[in-house]
Amino acid sequence: MTTQQKKKSPPPNIPEIERCPRCGHHILIGDKRCQNCGRNLVTIEETIRTVNPMFVAILGLAVGGMIALAAIGLEGTGQLFMLLLGSAIIIGGGVFYSLRIIFDSSKRKRK
Repeated sequence: MTTQQKKKSPPPNIPEIERCPRCGHHILIGDKRCQNCGRNLVTIEETIRTVNPMFVAILGLAVGGMIALAAIGLEGTGQLFMLLLGSAIIIGGGVFYSLRIIFDSSKRKRK
């Protein structure tokens, strides 16, 4: 016998069958809910990835702008708080948009 006849081919790469964390029912690829108990199988990370970053940036600008404009009618500490809150929401929307573009870029090499 030659060495080629003694070598066995590696076992096929078959993915493990996933099960629902609540009821243990089999989960098919692409299922968003368990077919048995109805549990939501979509993770928070997947949900965040599906949100359009431009929507978040525009929503942050609108809500933060409205809160900052509402501060005009206030005085003292309330006005400062509202201005800081509105500014933080505007900046947060912009940061989310920027980070999403940087980290989800199709040109970025993945490991």
